[in-house]
Amino acid sequence: MSIYFIHNTKAWIKENKTTIILGILAFLALSIAFGAGYLTARDFTQVPIIIQQNKS
Repeated sequence: MSIYFIHNTKAWIKENKTTIILGILAFLALSIAFGAGYLTARDFTQVPIIIQQNKS
C-alpha cells in the first residue's frame, strides 16, 4: 500500500466521520429491531387451521 492511499483514506474518514457514525448507528438499530421482531414472532406459533369436508 502506498502512503498516499493511507493518507487519502484517513482524510476521507475525517471528512465523513458524522455520516459513518450515523450509518453504523442506523445499522445497529435496524439489527436490534429485526432481532427483537424475530424473537417475538417465534413465541406466537399458532395451531394450523384444518379444513374438513362434510360428507352428505
